[in-house]
Amino acid sequence: MKNRNPRFGGAVRFGRQYFAYLLVWPLVTACERSSYNVPTKSHALQDALIVMIGPSDGHPQWPGIRGGAERFFASVPSLRSYCIAPREETAESLRTTVERVLEWQPKVVCLCVASSEAARPSIDLITSRQVLLITIGEPTADPRVTAHVGVDLPAAAELLGENLTLVAAGRRSYLLLHEEGRSTVATNCYYRFSEAAQRQYEVTLLEAAKATPGDATPAHLVERALRLFPHAGLIVTLNPDVWLTAQPGWHQRLHELNADFRFAALSAAPVLWPRLGTPAKPGDAAALAGPLDGELGYAATQLATHLLISTERPPSRITIPCELVTAENLADFSRRYAEAANGLDVSAYLPPGTSRPASRPTGEQ
Repeated sequence: MKNRNPRFGGAVRFGRQYFAYLLVWPLVTACERSSYNVPTKSHALQDALIVMIGPSDGHPQWPGIRGGAERFFASVPSLRSYCIAPREETAESLRTTVERVLEWQPKVVCLCVASSEAARPSIDLITSRQVLLITIGEPTADPRVTAHVGVDLPAAAELLGENLTLVAAGRRSYLLLHEEGRSTVATNCYYRFSEAAQRQYEVTLLEAAKATPGDATPAHLVERALRLFPHAGLIVTLNPDVWLTAQPGWHQRLHELNADFRFAALSAAPVLWPRLGTPAKPGDAAALAGPLDGELGYAATQLATHLLISTERPPSRITIPCELVTAENLADFSRRYAEAANGLDVSAYLPPGTSRPASRPTGEQ
């Protein structure tokens, strides 16, 4: 990916750590590893800049999303491109980053949205400059957004519910933490998981706790449920933040209440992989459900380029599927995750004893 435009002051500062051009749509997916052959309209890219803005430097999905964008950018040598992320995951930090990006006069901005409410001021700013906007992650339902790339979280919740007996692995009961009513997506996650889980007669729901703003924190709700039901075999959380942002000592308290509990969550971010363990030595995560994050970045930047060089109307929404990840299939998932993210080194996240994925050289298709 190129990053030597004078406006950028030198090399790109990346964050720390979710096609071949054809005259006939559809989009060629990242998995097909097709090179991007720009036809006679390649002159449209000569002065075009596409910028990918991540949710924050430390967001667990950002390295994968950024890697997917880099993989696509590497296949279009005539395209100017840049990846950047705010230092903090706040509305103010995001707006500051967007203001900086708009000084570069991009043609298209691909904006990762962790919170539609926090992103609204930045969306206002981008669209007021007549810049094409593609959002990634949480949908905003904003008509000014040109297109959206996301994941079908309700389908992931249903997938988890359908496999609840397998995930429970002999455990006969579970606790559920959900956010029904917080948003349309959260509500659909709850109902689709519940409908599928009710058909798993071997596993019994002991309590469904609802996390609401201003109430007890999700971490407190999980701990309280486990105190009430210390023999519960599984904890299912339809929002993974409780595991991604847990305070030091919290996991230890849970294990003091139930040394053998396991959890399942709607996220497959690498930071959670160590919790899966291995088939020989399982960890406290029974299953994770999420996408190959590189596919999000690849699809968004692919779509952005299509907007610049084609007169055909592209899809307004692209959905990246989620997968169920367990200790048994982590080695395969991690290999494909790394490939989708342009050879991202994920070996540090693999539990000891897991086969390390071979990294694909940067830019290789």
